[in-house]
Amino acid sequence: MKKILLFLSMLCMTGCYTNIINDYGGDGGGNGGNGGNDGEGGFPSSGMEVDKTLLTPVLSADAQAYRIEFRANGSWYVNLESDEDWFTVDPLYSEMGGSSVITIYLDENTTGSPREFHAVLSDNTGGEQIHVVQKPEREDGSYPVMEAPVQYSEMIDRVTIAVSESNGTTKDVRRWDIHYDGNRVAGIEKMYIYENEIDGNTIVPEEITSFYGNMNVDQRVFDGSLDPMVKMNVFKECRVNNESGYVMRENTIYDYPEEGVVEEPVMINYLYKDSYLQQVGVAGEVQTIYRWNGDNNKVEAEYDGMNICSYTYGTELNDKAIIDINELISEDVMALSGYHGKRSTNLLSSISMNNGDEYRFDYQFDSQRRVTEVTVSYFVNGVEQPQKTVYSLSYSIY
Repeated sequence: MKKILLFLSMLCMTGCYTNIINDYGGDGGGNGGNGGNDGEGGFPSSGMEVDKTLLTPVLSADAQAYRIEFRANGSWYVNLESDEDWFTVDPLYSEMGGSSVITIYLDENTTGSPREFHAVLSDNTGGEQIHVVQKPEREDGSYPVMEAPVQYSEMIDRVTIAVSESNGTTKDVRRWDIHYDGNRVAGIEKMYIYENEIDGNTIVPEEITSFYGNMNVDQRVFDGSLDPMVKMNVFKECRVNNESGYVMRENTIYDYPEEGVVEEPVMINYLYKDSYLQQVGVAGEVQTIYRWNGDNNKVEAEYDGMNICSYTYGTELNDKAIIDINELISEDVMALSGYHGKRSTNLLSSISMNNGDEYRFDYQFDSQRRVTEVTVSYFVNGVEQPQKTVYSLSYSIY
């Protein structure tokens, strides 16, 4: 269930990780493959099996996920020697020995200088030193620059979602009320507003699903009940980059209040390039990869190594509303609110799935060319299905 929910939440948001080892004359780059030698840093070399050259990488400035594979003797853990927020190691420990892997997620280096960190990977036979250096330049020699979020002005205060039935009638089934703090979204309240049947399927009223908070600092975000039948709450502990305003790390916690069960957090890492989301890593793996074209439109999504969908766009710009119109279909509050990086330049025309299904988008505009209605039609192998979803948008008057 959790993997499916994470997949669905990432599907309609926005290359691949590599182990990169290059010569670099910067400070800390000359250790080569010496990590783990007896006595270095006061830690004896362990009996675990690991390619020592993987322990001292010199990496480009690109955001990336760097993997270290090893074979441990019994349980193992990683001890970080600093508590900086530009990298994350996942997982930090395991009670299982044998073949194992840790993934080091590094944010894009926009500091203009090399940076480094040290850690120790240990099992019951000893420890191995890890020393990672990240250069200030990318693989192509360019230097990334931190960019502030693009500012949008139009406030949509309510979204009403209707579903059309096969007999042509339409029923409003959901409503979102959107709250703002300046020109950023501060909260989205989602609720079902009717209990009805749509083409024979019972619509169950949902408890209000809320997302609140000023996302400029670390915080615990209540993301509501995703499934009223399962009675599951989801909390997100997010770290937001204060310069870009985008989420970099997120611990997702699943809480089943009726059962009294709170599961261990699932760590999610977001990796950006020039503020456009490139990769999403879940539980130590890069699971979702997004590709963008020269017009800064997201054009492909890959999940778990498989291409899952492609996106096409019209000529209308997605440049007015503070919420991202293209994310209405995903219903992901973080993506809607602009916390997953820069949005696509244009409005969506279609999303084509690898199984032949397709979503097509039609828009209505007011005199100011603001989107007032989005109709999503669903096609299976080129055949239009009777049900449509219509998003009606009302704007604040100020």
